[in-house]
Amino acid sequence: MRKLVSVYMPTKNRLTLATRAIESVLKQTYKNMELIVVDDGSELIQFQKLKDNFKDHKNVIFLRNEESLGACKSRNRAIKHARGEFITGLDDDDYFSDKNRITYFVNTWTQIGHKSSGLFDSLSTLQPDGKHLKVKFIPVVSKNDLKYKNHIGSQVFAPTQAFVEADFFDPKMPAWQDWDMWFRITQPHKPFVNINKNTYMLDRAHGGRRISEKPEEILRLAKKRLTKKMGRLNLRQKAGITASFLAYKQVNLSFKEIIWTLLAFRPKQTIRAIYRKLVPIIK
Repeated sequence: MRKLVSVYMPTKNRLTLATRAIESVLKQTYKNMELIVVDDGSELIQFQKLKDNFKDHKNVIFLRNEESLGACKSRNRAIKHARGEFITGLDDDDYFSDKNRITYFVNTWTQIGHKSSGLFDSLSTLQPDGKHLKVKFIPVVSKNDLKYKNHIGSQVFAPTQAFVEADFFDPKMPAWQDWDMWFRITQPHKPFVNINKNTYMLDRAHGGRRISEKPEEILRLAKKRLTKKMGRLNLRQKAGITASFLAYKQVNLSFKEIIWTLLAFRPKQTIRAIYRKLVPIIK
């Protein structure tokens, strides 16, 4: 019998989007699966409606937080409840865009799992204009690679025990919780491997709130906590993380951070940072 795979999905007040996400899991060709949905304090009527929509599916398990605990604690609750040998995640506003996603993961793990910490996949984004844009990631991501950038994205496929041994998602991380988790899961000499199938759709069209809209001080706190966990970083690593930080439009780099990007030969980021500094002054 094929190994049981668990999928975790936190949700809050997104009945239509969550329904789409759950349906994408149920369409998977790999059938030995369970989906654990953690409702994070939705309005009771929405929770009941979502639960009723899938009452005939015994492999869809609903848990509920009576009050909102946040995405990290909700994911952790699902992981602790999971029975699968392997686990992967799904955000309630995204969906699996390929019915073979889990099959690809399981088959790839069978071949190379002994030398990998986990698997991930390049993704596609659903743009506000309705177009699908494929986003490619690098083929192999080591622990050292993650000191420069989150090359993996927001979801992985890995042994459930790896999440347990890493002590789960950190609720004290106000952002970049996934980056932090992948860094802690990745073992030396056992990188994450990209199956490169573009089987996950990240929905940028629905208009809901994402990390890109969080205030700068929240993102700055996440950056501070992540870099502390990573330990000693060289100049290029600091510049790489700073470049990820600068990708958010609301971020304004300090002069020290601008110097890092300059010394690390990142001209585009340096110009962008200086521009953001000068525009308010000129106006």
